[in-house]
Amino acid sequence: MRRDRPPINPRSLFGAWFPILASRERRIIFLDGFAGPGIYDEGQPGSPIIALRTLLDHKVFPRYSRCEFIFHFIEKDTSRHHRLRTELRQFDPLPSNVKVSPHHGEFQDVIEGVSESLDSRNRRLAPTLAFVDPFGVSGVPMELISKFLDSRKCELFLILMVDHLNRFLSAEHMRGGRDSLFGTSDFSEVEAAPAGERIPLLVDLYKQQLCDVAKFQYALDFEMRRASGTVPTTWSTPPAASPESRSSKTLCGRVEVASQVWCNGGVGRRFGW
Repeated sequence: MRRDRPPINPRSLFGAWFPILASRERRIIFLDGFAGPGIYDEGQPGSPIIALRTLLDHKVFPRYSRCEFIFHFIEKDTSRHHRLRTELRQFDPLPSNVKVSPHHGEFQDVIEGVSESLDSRNRRLAPTLAFVDPFGVSGVPMELISKFLDSRKCELFLILMVDHLNRFLSAEHMRGGRDSLFGTSDFSEVEAAPAGERIPLLVDLYKQQLCDVAKFQYALDFEMRRASGTVPTTWSTPPAASPESRSSKTLCGRVEVASQVWCNGGVGRRFGW
């Protein structure tokens, strides 16, 4: 049964994750799969700006000069990508142990290229927090999530657009993207349920697929509440993860979320990217 949880500030989320991993790793990665322009029309900072500012302003950042912090920001829209690059210049010059790479392209294409590069060098992904906020149901196949985030030290924060999925669940034009997103074509239990009961079933099915297909040990869901409705979100960690840090504050802007912060355990490996 889903329980209400206190709101969490994204700066608290990132602020907890960075020092925990940096205290035990020599390289960590923050990956934003749908980065956006950096700053939105209302002047609100996007996740790339929040993540970078959280690290650079963190009181413990000077302690981790031996850890390399790598940020990958992926944006397919040309104008948004250019705006993002412009906004990132505010952080120049960056400390020598902070690397920022904005990528222009589709999330799936960029990630597949990275996976192939790592495979060719027989290397694994460094400990990673992947923030994936797609605009619909396409471009984030379960197969890709399973392959790319197979490290025991990688975590996934993914927004699942269940309102959209619920409205068009059985629509012919949605089936390909829907099946790819979930890694299954069996939605019989969801489709048989009354429309008002489908959203929890969709969330539970996606969480189950993360565990069964992508071999994640933990999958925690919570809701993002907007004035126009609610959007359940999934926070997941692969095998050997353990909850080591919890934080709760209020998310800036119009959106409120409720969650817990999880930190991965696991053993040391040879990592790359």
